Amino acid sequence: MSINKYNLELFQKYKKEIWINICILLLISAFSVIGMNPGYVKVDRSFTDKAMHNLKDYEIFKNIVRLVHSINASVCIEGIEEKEWCQCMNDLQVEYLQGYYFGKPCDEKNLLSKLRKKSIIY
Repeated sequence: MSINKYNLELFQKYKKEIWINICILLLISAFSVIGMNPGYVKVDRSFTDKAMHNLKDYEIFKNIVRLVHSINASVCIEGIEEKEWCQCMNDLQVEYLQGYYFGKPCDEKNLLSKLRKKSIIY
């Protein structure tokens, strides 16, 4: 297939989807070729934010979560900022969540104190 103006326009239009598909294929290949068997895969907050604000990105996000689950790995999602986002992650059966919705980063002493106040730990 020769590269012509039409093909170039198609590539420009769908380059994001093409790039994501290539990345997913590389991820799957890496798992199988070098015998990787991760216990969990962490999704960066920038991707979470995009997925929570754009339906098309959310569809891609859902498929990535399904892919990770298909290799029996857990998913950790960074960047949870709203209650509704937690519900979306619950619907996707995401195992671990991080983000300002739960609180700002703090040291271990402050974390334990906060958890005790909420009766999460004793």
